[in-house]
Amino acid sequence: MAELKNASQMFPLVETWLQSGQTQEEFSSIHSMSKHVLSYWVCKYRKAQRSEQSEGAAPSFIPVHTPAAVSSTSMEIVLPTGVVIRFADQVPVSYLQQLLKVCSA
Repeated sequence: MAELKNASQMFPLVETWLQSGQTQEEFSSIHSMSKHVLSYWVCKYRKAQRSEQSEGAAPSFIPVHTPAAVSSTSMEIVLPTGVVIRFADQVPVSYLQQLLKVCSA
């Protein structure tokens, strides 16, 4: 097989491998390609799939309403893993989104 070097050519081949039930080594040998080339494109394919899923996903934040009597500006987030993140002051929502994305990776 000629060297395939772009996603439009390699992603269908990766999908074929995923459905084949073969190991990467078996599949790449049958298709006359390096196992490392297949492994590289599998990684690129999975990353592209995650990216597409996150772009189409609904926002994961929900509105939080606090009582008007709260005078403190401190904030605390408890992650499902038990990690507690405390802020002494208010932080922008964009910062929270980035922080939670990193913490959930």
